[in-house]
Amino acid sequence: MENKVIIQGEVIEVSMLKETGRMLDIFGVKIRKAEDGSEVTVECEASELDKRLLPGTKIAVLGYHTDKDEDGKPADRIVAKTLNY
Repeated sequence: MENKVIIQGEVIEVSMLKETGRMLDIFGVKIRKAEDGSEVTVECEASELDKRLLPGTKIAVLGYHTDKDEDGKPADRIVAKTLNY
């Protein structure tokens, strides 16, 4: 099941989740949400990122919340469609 989400806040950390050696690497962007201060990790492809995405950067993410991974197995994930910073 997928639900659209908009997350606004501040970047805490950027880390690689899955390395493929190409622009299809998957990164995790840990964000402190502006609305309540909670922290979430959003998955995104390397092609969505650039060198300006540093800790402390204000960010807005349009994405979706899903309960399956790429193989269809159960997983709680937020996947970014668009990053604005």
